[in-house]
Amino acid sequence: MAAKPSHLYRLLLLLFASGLGCAAAPDPAAERAFLRGDERGAIERFAERLEHPSKREALDANLLATAALVGGDHERSRRAFIEAGIIMGSFPSPQPGAIIGAEGSKIYLGDPYECAMNSLYTAILLIEAGDEQNARAALKNGILNDSDSKEKQYQSDIAALFLLEAWLSLRAGKEDLARQDLERLLELAPGCPLADPALLKNANTVLVIDLGIGPQKIASGFHGELATFVSYPSPATELSLEVGGHSLTPIEGVDVSFQAMTRGGRQMDGLLRGKAVFKDVTEIAGTVVIDEALRKLSDGSAKNQDTELAIGGGLLLLSALTRAEADTRHWHLLPAQTYLWIGRVEPGLHSVDLTFRRSNRSELPKYRQSWHHVPFVEEGPNVYYFRTGLRRGYGHPRVGGNCTTAERGSP
Repeated sequence: MAAKPSHLYRLLLLLFASGLGCAAAPDPAAERAFLRGDERGAIERFAERLEHPSKREALDANLLATAALVGGDHERSRRAFIEAGIIMGSFPSPQPGAIIGAEGSKIYLGDPYECAMNSLYTAILLIEAGDEQNARAALKNGILNDSDSKEKQYQSDIAALFLLEAWLSLRAGKEDLARQDLERLLELAPGCPLADPALLKNANTVLVIDLGIGPQKIASGFHGELATFVSYPSPATELSLEVGGHSLTPIEGVDVSFQAMTRGGRQMDGLLRGKAVFKDVTEIAGTVVIDEALRKLSDGSAKNQDTELAIGGGLLLLSALTRAEADTRHWHLLPAQTYLWIGRVEPGLHSVDLTFRRSNRSELPKYRQSWHHVPFVEEGPNVYYFRTGLRRGYGHPRVGGNCTTAERGSP
């Protein structure tokens, strides 16, 4: 009889040690292409991922949209951002579910800061496409995503959302709504030079500039149950902007790293800590029950030892199947900061010059971008996007439809 429980014990320990496997991470070829400046290659590879249905569809759509935005394919970028936003906004967050199962095996819905950034980019691209009504709806959705509407512990603190919504409200003749947005903007950025109704009423241009690579999410804790963000400093921390030889002062519309570290993953921390405790308790309890059954079996006092072994083994198996690991999937191609300028540019073809500097104010010559023959129209909206690094930003047409060129080098 001694051999039977011994084999059972070994089998249960094997099950406990194996647990459930995690979903394999996708091939990083798309990310590598993006980071070396090959936006076209990145777009193709991200699109290939989306050809296969998965629970990370919204994430891959955001990654595709990012590559297309930087690469100048704004129509494709807009469609992908909208598709991702529908998924991220159409399911409750956090997702309800059993305590068993890895967080990474669930449908990716994004953290609050990721939902807000999706709304921001969607709105910018809708403004560019002339759909200002839906752009306002996207901004409102971003503000709600960045707010704690249930607990009411805090409000949205992303300045760019309120600035753009105020501008669009003024363009739509909704001055009361614009005033509320500007009041909130001044709470977030006291003395903001763009929080001026007269300036915004006259504005026909939006310039968006992304700096660096945003925070990366990693797992921490004994069972990897906590999501921790690590920020990697970008060489470029300051910028200068000129349009047609006139110096402009953009504002920091989003500090993505700050948003991630203060809001990212917070909703799931309590549940994941609970799962980690549950995993530990069931493991300890299962081990105690099995050890006690084997002790009784060895000294001849055991009764119903198979039942005790089954109970202990079941607890061990339950512990093994309980996945406490935090979901570390994240929108890893977001920038570290997003800058914004809204104002009036006289109609015509103008140069746009971007100079980036280190924290000690020294210039980064290889980061400099110079765009020529950029068209601005009277009523607008003129919407242009730029990003640091091996980037062309937005492809501007010359007179006659030829493509512009940019001075750029490797970072």
